[in-house]
Amino acid sequence: MVSRFPEQIALSGSITLKRKLTRSAKVPVEPAGAARDQSRSWREPALRPRVRVAILVALVVTLTVAYWAVERTISFNSDNACVLLQAEDVAAGNLALRGWTLSNCSFYPESSFYALALLLNHSARSLAREGPPFIYAIIVIIALWLTGRGVGDPARCAGYVITFLLIALPGSLQHLFIAPSTHMSTLLLVLAAVVTLSFGEKPSDRPCAIYFIYIALMAFAVFGDLFAVYVGAIPVAAVAAYRWVQSRFSHTRELAVLAATIVAVLIGNGSLEFVRAMGGFHIVPIDAHFVAMRSLRSNAWATIAGIAALFGVSLEHGTAMPLGAILVLARLAGLLFLLLCCSIAAHRTLRGTENRTNEILLAVIALDVLEYLLSDRAEGLETLRYLTPFVLFGAILAGRVGNSLLRPTRGFYAALGLISIAYLAGFSRLIIQPVQSAQKDSQLAQWLYQHGLVSGYGDYWQSSIVTLESDGKVKVRAVGFNGRLIPYLWESKDQWYSAKSGVSAPNFVVFENQKYLMDIFREVSAVRTLGKPSQTFQFQTFTIMIWDHGKWLLGGTE
Repeated sequence: MVSRFPEQIALSGSITLKRKLTRSAKVPVEPAGAARDQSRSWREPALRPRVRVAILVALVVTLTVAYWAVERTISFNSDNACVLLQAEDVAAGNLALRGWTLSNCSFYPESSFYALALLLNHSARSLAREGPPFIYAIIVIIALWLTGRGVGDPARCAGYVITFLLIALPGSLQHLFIAPSTHMSTLLLVLAAVVTLSFGEKPSDRPCAIYFIYIALMAFAVFGDLFAVYVGAIPVAAVAAYRWVQSRFSHTRELAVLAATIVAVLIGNGSLEFVRAMGGFHIVPIDAHFVAMRSLRSNAWATIAGIAALFGVSLEHGTAMPLGAILVLARLAGLLFLLLCCSIAAHRTLRGTENRTNEILLAVIALDVLEYLLSDRAEGLETLRYLTPFVLFGAILAGRVGNSLLRPTRGFYAALGLISIAYLAGFSRLIIQPVQSAQKDSQLAQWLYQHGLVSGYGDYWQSSIVTLESDGKVKVRAVGFNGRLIPYLWESKDQWYSAKSGVSAPNFVVFENQKYLMDIFREVSAVRTLGKPSQTFQFQTFTIMIWDHGKWLLGGTE
């Protein structure tokens, strides 16, 4: 029987029999007792989740600390401080922010996050430095997670490295990424919504729960920031509609995504109206305007220069330092690689061979650039925050598409190593910079407190930031100088200007010296409202006018 067994295999050609013999010949012998316990390693499925969680926590902590070190060099202003003051009010129980007049964005998701942190005995001043680095670290983690979704193991590592280098190590304009109220909380929710949709791409997925989570995330993003409509809802809806039409109206999943997006926008906008109708905060609408045709060329140059600046490449000023030139070349290589990956994804989309997640990322990038190009926002460095979606979503797309373009050769590893060193060197230069000396607003807050001035009025840029820097010991409320002092209805609360605020009536006015005629106009406005001041001081670049008795702008004197 034994001698005829090989002949039976040869004659029958049975693949099934061969597999049975192979399996029976390779039965593993499990170690017993202590030997079995010692053979367990971190590669076993039982320990993989623990290792992944440990790596995730370590990465979040490391990135947060690194971004905090970089944030020491950033000077905040009243725009950044307002969201912290709103968070204090939410933590105090004013969940609907009653009496608040906000800007065209409520930033409520960010202020609610800060409110939770304040309940854990954090101060608003310290949270202004600690909160944004943590938020951006979470954004980087989500971006890396989305980079690896649907990508094979051999190419996943390269994708992680590409995405990490492009967004985790900002080389310039870092205040647009790790500062309060810069739309980062909005992009966090939009990224989470896109990740949620990526779980429903396969036919075997059960998307019912996925759609509910997606609607909740996108609606909350729209509720907090209408910018989410342009960089989230519209791109997702456009891709879903395009794929549904391309399938000749047979892909019901795409129709469901389109319907879920519409529902999310309706819920987000409806919630804003509901809060306003119930006496909560209301926002100041800002009408969007298209740029004039004669200015389109300058807008195009501003868009190109802005994108380059976000990647640390200046098109206006060169660098004579060899290290600086290497850093610029490395970042320019990253930007060009990102653009290459965008063109490849666009080509695949037109051919109908691209997956939905990549198409959504591409749509966000295209609409973000188009909206910035055609709007009247393309002016100054501060408006570049509207181009940050290009950087974040572009880095993810580069990681997902670019990993298949790279070949794991020695030359590839050498080039990737050199570029990584350049990126790390540029980021390290920011970390090792000396701690910034107290900014002038903080020094102003100290001077006012030392002179017993704890309640007053001021220009918008010397109001909320001074209040924040003094930990609320000095309260400066923003006013407009229109011949008389009037409440400044922008990121402010009605209660601040009346006796209901619970503090003494404001008895000083502070503003920064700018132009002579403007200073006189401000002084005249203050005198016509409060009378002749008893004292006037000059501190650094500020003028401080003081009265013996305070006065509320909404009625009453002290």
